[in-house]
Amino acid sequence: MLFLVILCGFAFLGLALCVLSIFMVTIIGNELQAKADTIVVEAATTINANDVVGQMNNLISRSRMLVESSRSSYESSATGPKRHLQGLAQYLLNESRSGAEFLEKQRAELSTIKSAGVSDLIKDRLTGSGFRSVCPWVKIRQVSVKNLSVGTMIDLYSNVLAGKNELYDYDLRHHYIEASSHLYGGNLNAKLPNADRDLNFNLSGLPAPVGSIVAPARLIAGEHFVPLAKICSDDQTKIDRSSQIPAAVQVEFSCTVIDQFTGHEHIVQRSATACTSGAQPIR
Repeated sequence: MLFLVILCGFAFLGLALCVLSIFMVTIIGNELQAKADTIVVEAATTINANDVVGQMNNLISRSRMLVESSRSSYESSATGPKRHLQGLAQYLLNESRSGAEFLEKQRAELSTIKSAGVSDLIKDRLTGSGFRSVCPWVKIRQVSVKNLSVGTMIDLYSNVLAGKNELYDYDLRHHYIEASSHLYGGNLNAKLPNADRDLNFNLSGLPAPVGSIVAPARLIAGEHFVPLAKICSDDQTKIDRSSQIPAAVQVEFSCTVIDQFTGHEHIVQRSATACTSGAQPIR
């Protein structure tokens, strides 16, 4: 009888320890999700800090209009009473084209810098940060980055508002402009017609301001995320080049919870996705 009581006691103790271990896994999962949510919003915020992406989009849009107007001036000076201005028109056209090429190089560099900045911030936030177990038989390994990607959102337009200029009808026909909002599309290369078609005018997706209201960086549903480049996988950094400046970040964290009483290992994974803050209104 005593043996049965002792056996039942040990069985109950083992069951209690297993329940506590499962409870610990649940707690770790909740804490890991909270950590992922906090860090991914912070990482997304860095992308458009000080409105650098919004300003880049506006500069590219203005550069595009400058090239178009310079081309028009050059062609109108080829004959007629303005012919004596052709040399000046040629110079201004060359300068506007050189400016567009320089701006595209700066935009590509900014895209690389922003992706690297996201990776550095997340690694910095994970350094030395871990979870403590309240159960001495439960061991928790360091949190690792399972996947880290930068991208954009489904149907995210740019912050550039279309103006009623000589390019408006052309841009509408080529679906560069969203007719109802009059915003240029996001993550598109708004090519110019004819002789200047060799130039690139990449506009990145970014939430546009609504009047004076600017969208804050925020969590979004993972299914709304469109990846542009994977910059980390299984804690190995491999910054892929993105053709566009990203507007969103998606991260998946992983940690292993080891039940030393049973020898079982539980891999806990949680993911979070966030969009960067919107563009500032043009003043």
